Amino acid sequence: MEHLVFTNLPPARQDALNKLISLLGLEGVSHLASQGPEAINT
Repeated sequence: MEHLVFTNLPPARQDALNKLISLLGLEGVSHLASQGPEAINT
């Protein structure tokens, strides 16, 4: 499952993100995205 949002990242970063996304599942990703950047930086 490729996510075109991350195409500007280096391949290793894309791979790590894809693994994270597949672990979280779509619901987890949607939840994180709805929290905004603050949720990731805390």
